[in-house]
Order: sequence, then C-alpha cells, then structure tokens
Amino acid sequence: MSRLRGNGFANIRAWTVERHGSAGWSAVLDALDPHERAALVDLRPSDWYPLSLQARLLREIDRRFGDDDLRLPRSIGADQAARDLDRGVLTWLFRLFPPAILVGNMDVVWRRFHDNGRWRAHVDGARTVMVVSGWNNADAANCADVEGYLEFIGRRMSRVPGTMQHTRCRLRGHDGCEFVYSEPLERRAALPRGLPGAEEVAAIGRELMQIGEPGAVLEAIETALRYVLPRGADAALWGWEDASGHARLLWSCGRPTDRPAHCVVLESAGRTVARLDLDAIPEAGRAEVLAALEGLAPWFGTAMAASHAAGARAGASGPTDDGGRVVRAAATWRLTPRQGEVLRGVISGRTNKEIAAAVGCAEATVEVHMTALFRKSGVSTRSGLVRAALGG
Repeated sequence: MSRLRGNGFANIRAWTVERHGSAGWSAVLDALDPHERAALVDLRPSDWYPLSLQARLLREIDRRFGDDDLRLPRSIGADQAARDLDRGVLTWLFRLFPPAILVGNMDVVWRRFHDNGRWRAHVDGARTVMVVSGWNNADAANCADVEGYLEFIGRRMSRVPGTMQHTRCRLRGHDGCEFVYSEPLERRAALPRGLPGAEEVAAIGRELMQIGEPGAVLEAIETALRYVLPRGADAALWGWEDASGHARLLWSCGRPTDRPAHCVVLESAGRTVARLDLDAIPEAGRAEVLAALEGLAPWFGTAMAASHAAGARAGASGPTDDGGRVVRAAATWRLTPRQGEVLRGVISGRTNKEIAAAVGCAEATVEVHMTALFRKSGVSTRSGLVRAALGG
C-alpha cells in the first residue's frame, strides 16, 4: 500500500480552510467514510496515511468546489510546493543547492512525503524530464497534485516561467509517470541574510547530509556562510589535501589575513576536516554570529567528510564523462558557442588571459562572457561554476 506523510494532508487542509473556511473543510470530511474522517480529524503531520485517502480527499474537494476536472488538485499541489519551499520542510534544501544538483537528487525530496516510488531525471536541451517509477498510485488526482507541485518548483527556479506536462502516466499503461518542464532551471530560492536559530541550524545540517557530492556540499556551505556572515566580514575556509596534508583554500570573501581574529574548526569523528578563519566582524552582534557558526560547524565538518568519502567510493568505480557534462551544462544554460569555449577554459583551470589567447579574442571579451556564465549558471565564483557544470 502506498502511503503519504501527514504533512501533505495538513497542506490540503490549510488550502481548503483558507479558501472555503472551516465549514468547507468539515463538509469535505463529512463526505468521507467514518474511518477516513476520524483519521483526518486527528491528523498528525509526522504520521503516514494511505495515498488512496489523498485521492479521495482531492476528488471530493474538486467535486465540491471546482469543475470536477482535476484543476483544483493541481492548484493544491502548487500551493503545497509554495508552503514547503517558503516555510516548510524544503526551505533550506532549495536555498542551499542549485537546480543542477536538485534535479539529480529528486528522490531526496520525494522521500520526504512518499514511502515508495523512485525518481530519475535528466536535462534534454531546455527541458527537464522527470520520471517516477514504482509509485503505486491508482488515481489521476494524485498525478495532478504532483504535476502542480513540480510546475510550481520549476517556475520558482527558472528565469522565464515554463509549463509542466504529464506526458506519460502509469494509469495509461506506461512503466511510470513522466513529467516534462519546458524551461531551463537556472536559479535557486532566494537567500536573505540573518542568523539561524536552533531549528534552522538543524534544518541546514539535515539538508547538507542529504547530498553526497563534494562540490555541491562545499557550495552549499559557502551559501550558508553568506547567509550568516555580516556584510564586510573577511572569511577564508581552508581544507587539507589528503595526500600531502597541506592546507588548501576552499573559499573566501572579503580580504582574509594570515592573522585572523577568530577561528572555527570543522571536525568529523575527532578529525579536523577544515578551518574557517574570520575577521572584520562588527562588535555589535559578533557573539551571535560566532555562536551561530559554532552551531553549524559540526554539520559542516560531518557533511564534508561524508561527501568526500562518497566521492572517493564513486571515483573508484571508473572515470567520469566531463565532456558530456559540459555539453549538458551548455544546453541547460543556453550558452553561445563562444561561452561554451570559455566554460571549457575555466574548467581546465586557465586564467581569463589564457582563455583569451586560446579562443582568439580580447581578455575584456572573456570577462564579458564570464559575467554571462555567472548569470546563466546562478553561481558567483569560478569554483562554483566548475562544480555546477560538472555536477549537472
């Protein structure tokens, strides 16, 4: 039996009450059988409920308040996505990781709500193709809810709003349900500055542990640091080469010095994984900033250690197809041929001057192409650009 987590039902209840009042929700419950009604009256967001119950609930809402054409279940799915992204269980996942990473880790999102089914996704030119197999849904209302959910997320992450199509369906005899979004996914959810509370620290840590790719984890940590650090602060994140033991600069902002005023050590299982050097933090609020970073440090260290261990295991299985990944990144970001050449130069570790000499243009022209690459990829550093291209 397929099951859905209770927070999905709580979102449906919130949608109904906001639009049709408590009386409207009660009327929907009255149309269900006594056992189903009792389960929803005593709804617990962390418990699991039959997927068939969601279908009956969506059907009744659509019949009572809509045109019985499944447009309301799709609208409810979009509303659920808005709640999850803006103030729910997915808020930090979509703030920390870029779309290229999220597309490849759709199961991370799916497992928050469903106890069966497996996702795979890939980018086909400007389109994102997503397929869920082994999902034992028995009603098109469930599909409409997922379609609305995915479309909202796609529109949130694309510069030009696109459309979602349910191109293949298990209920029509296919192996699984396929959803295709029409526009490139180019940006992540907005990230304001601020100090995370205890719950937010735990949420950031949980999301970091979900993704096992070293580059993606490092970029997410950089994003979290930008969220916490005040403007004008100087920071440098240092890691260590496994073979040589030499320190290596992983990320920096401002003007780091060799005599920082503060240092936060990132550890995992008693081993130092990295070190964060800090300076120029204003006295007002300094204690709160340092306390927030000390709270995040164990999560940062554990996530970095786990992702590097996973990367080492994956690397032992064979070489990677970096060329194919660059081609996919160029298609996803809609790069011009010259922008694709500049991207390859960046991945090769060349400077702007070296890239200009290789492709036969002025260094200033390369800088223009770099600005376009940062805008299209949604990252702001050369290292982030390499990770986004090779991780997509």
